[in-house]
Amino acid sequence: MKPPICSICGIDFRANPGSGQLVRFYQPEPEPKLDRPGHPKNAEWFCVIHQGPAVALESLSIKEAEPRIRKTSIQRTLSLFIGTSVLSGLMALGGLLVGGFFGGTLGLFVGTIAGGTSGVIASGLIAAALDFLPRPVVPSSIVGGALGFLMAAALAIGGSTSFNSALIPLAGSLFIGCGFLLGRRHAARRLAMESE
Repeated sequence: MKPPICSICGIDFRANPGSGQLVRFYQPEPEPKLDRPGHPKNAEWFCVIHQGPAVALESLSIKEAEPRIRKTSIQRTLSLFIGTSVLSGLMALGGLLVGGFFGGTLGLFVGTIAGGTSGVIASGLIAAALDFLPRPVVPSSIVGGALGFLMAAALAIGGSTSFNSALIPLAGSLFIGCGFLLGRRHAARRLAMESE
């Protein structure tokens, strides 16, 4: 039997096999009987991030399913990156406008931070509701995205005089999306390392 290592991303969850799943795909011809136990030809291990798409395709053969799982994984990752970056940016802008209405520089700052952080939280909850993000990784994804947003805010504050101001929002968006995805990856690895 193959060890529990995700066939898509390589996360090793031998310490906690319950943090992933062995998915058995359709096999048109029966597997021959072996003298000793081995790993079934129609089965692969998937981590918490990839087991949802894998289970959805278990009616296909493994040869048909694996490329689709990889494609779905890339699409979801890009959607999470773009969605988190855009929603957080828009909510930060909304927070900036509301904060400016209520008063001064402090209002702008607090409004922007509150709006952007709310955008990261909303992104995580929406992604979980759409099954783009497994529930066990939502909190770490949100924390990662919020840290990315705070790094972006620090860049905006510190770089407003020395950095090309047109690049600050772009760099900030990259920090938010990357932080969100790094948080997701960290949570999947942490789940894999926890002993049962």
